[in-house]
Amino acid sequence: MQGFTLLEMLLSIGLIALLVAFSAPLYQSLQNRGSVEDTSELLLGVLRDAQTRAYAGDANAQWGVFVGTSTITLFQGDSFVSRVLDFDETYTFPHTISATGTREFVFTQKGMPLQVGTTTLSFGTQAQRDIVISATGVLQDVPSESGGTEDTSGPTQADSLVVDTTNIGTCCGGVWVRNFTLANSGTSTITIDEVTLSWSGGSATVLNRIYRGAWVYLGPSVPSNTRVDIADVVLSGGAGPLGSNFINFDGTMNGSTIGMVFHMVDGSDKTVSGLSL
Repeated sequence: MQGFTLLEMLLSIGLIALLVAFSAPLYQSLQNRGSVEDTSELLLGVLRDAQTRAYAGDANAQWGVFVGTSTITLFQGDSFVSRVLDFDETYTFPHTISATGTREFVFTQKGMPLQVGTTTLSFGTQAQRDIVISATGVLQDVPSESGGTEDTSGPTQADSLVVDTTNIGTCCGGVWVRNFTLANSGTSTITIDEVTLSWSGGSATVLNRIYRGAWVYLGPSVPSNTRVDIADVVLSGGAGPLGSNFINFDGTMNGSTIGMVFHMVDGSDKTVSGLSL
């Protein structure tokens, strides 16, 4: 009876090592894809939960979802900034997965979204899925058009919009919010065609007017977290930073917290939240 020779054993070990070396990256890639798919299913489930609660009239309130860094928060309220903290439900996902695009959605008591857009979940260029919410309230989990191998979507207009709130503050008894600037860090023209302002604290109940070098919104007065159509704010490539931005309210904003969402003509959103005045 003949056993294995030393050469045969070495060849066998080498072959096994070669197979492991080739299969490890494939296994890691499959694992990353699985993590992205699990996170997209989690987000879709939380969005459906918020939509269902709003439609059912739970607490007679609007419900929403905010996607942060490694967290998804189901909240009650008109916006994440002005939410009722006691009702927060927070879920976590791997920190290796990035979330871009629209990060906050709120549903009315008819189950309709106040924001429409796409949240993209990705692990580098290896895996990517899009969660899409339409104006009719339809929620979709869509695989990336790139097939998870290459990101070909390119930057959105929101990616190029720079909102500097370092010096943001109030004036004239607190009824005007000012001292923030807008800039375009890209080379192509970008356009803001709608904005959503949300706030809590202070005595203001409605937004009256918005000024950006000229009046871009003159009413009607609207409450917090209302999406308003403004005169297009067009920023050419490399423009800014542009000042002369003022927002007028019916009461003092001193001591309040404000959030701003700039809706671009390409459907992307730039969100700035948690600003203390």
